[in-house]
Amino acid sequence: MAVPGRPESRAAKGAEVLHKFKERQVFAQRLLEEANRLRSEAKILGMQRIEKQIKAEMEMLEKLITGSQIIKDHHIKSTNLLHLEGVIHIIKNTHFMLSKSKGSLTAVERFFKFTDSTGIVQNTMVDVVCNGGASWIKIFARRRQALHKKWLGDCNFGEKSVSDFAEDYINASEQNHYNFSPPSIYFVFFDGITDSISASLKKMNITVVGPTYPDDSIEEAPSPLQIAAMLGSMSSEQPLTVPLAMESKCSLINMDVSSMLAWVSSITHSDSTVIHYHDSVLAEQARQERKDPLWPMLQKATEGKSLLACKTAIDDFKSILSVVAGLSEKERA
Repeated sequence: MAVPGRPESRAAKGAEVLHKFKERQVFAQRLLEEANRLRSEAKILGMQRIEKQIKAEMEMLEKLITGSQIIKDHHIKSTNLLHLEGVIHIIKNTHFMLSKSKGSLTAVERFFKFTDSTGIVQNTMVDVVCNGGASWIKIFARRRQALHKKWLGDCNFGEKSVSDFAEDYINASEQNHYNFSPPSIYFVFFDGITDSISASLKKMNITVVGPTYPDDSIEEAPSPLQIAAMLGSMSSEQPLTVPLAMESKCSLINMDVSSMLAWVSSITHSDSTVIHYHDSVLAEQARQERKDPLWPMLQKATEGKSLLACKTAIDDFKSILSVVAGLSEKERA
């Protein structure tokens, strides 16, 4: 029996840590393969950055395992694989859910600028952007004990708490509207979160995804080996999914010049009549319109909504009409 502090005990612990690192290598390779598959299938902006980060983690693991440096507990804590696993997990499940409802997962790790309360321009990184920009997702893969301690103010210099991230996301969303409205914000907690933090976020209109626990249920912080054991646990039988709002909350639609031209054009209002245009460009547009009519799509997209356009677009639209529009097109305008 190994006695703590003796050489054989330290050797056993070292062997256990080394084994965990080798398990991480195998897991990182699977994660990279999943990222490659998602990039090729889903065409999501920013996936290459995720792949590069996974490769960097793999290189670090290889150096630690094959090098002469003694592997210690803090090497386990310094890994970013848990967060990357969380990102891949959300991408995979959200992409599947959105594809069924004809939504889109737009980008990962996208930066948005905003001006803070002191007038300084800041950047915040949104982990996952959905539906063109209508939904923002922030992922927390850390243990809830650590998140709660930081929320109470026990942070190292430069570290951000959940509240700090919430403030950044709200400021950025208010200054980066999608369809004239701030994006909806979702905070995902893979290890859950305390009731106090959950209540605080909900007051800020942030949707909390993940289990909640009483504040007094917080246990001691897990050991590094327990942290290492979390890898792979996100791919469970009941994966976390983000309940994204699929319908746009905005009742306004901004019309550009091409949209206004399509609104009044005889090409989009020709019904079943085949009009032969001498101009090759107009002839091709008419052919495409017969194949895939634009007018029904315009009607559906604008139904029940108010239309608006900037003065420059309206002036350009009127200028084009005055030169090329026919009588029926001018009447529609």
